[in-house]
Amino acid sequence: MIDITGINMNDFLKKVYELSVPVGLGEFLWPRCSLHPDVANHFTNKILADDGQHVETGYLMGRACHMTIVKQGTRRFIGYEWREHTKQQFEELLNAVGISPTPAPEANNG
Repeated sequence: MIDITGINMNDFLKKVYELSVPVGLGEFLWPRCSLHPDVANHFTNKILADDGQHVETGYLMGRACHMTIVKQGTRRFIGYEWREHTKQQFEELLNAVGISPTPAPEANNG
């Protein structure tokens, strides 16, 4: 898991949205718009809440964002891959919020 504790969650979510592809009517209903601040704040509050629940963004304003944030105590983590996104999009997201892309650990089959 990649530790994202301490990053600006609003900036993180805005970049998640920016790098995600519009689906269905999303490209017509929300053409070339930024993530609405109320939506970003809603998910930021859910991410920062100390309730032990993971957060899945799913579809936001017509885009397939699909970012899962896992909570462990006061720490926040994401996986080593981003569902329905390329490796390049994932690396761009991490770089945008100041996190060095970390390769996933090798599976130990021994």
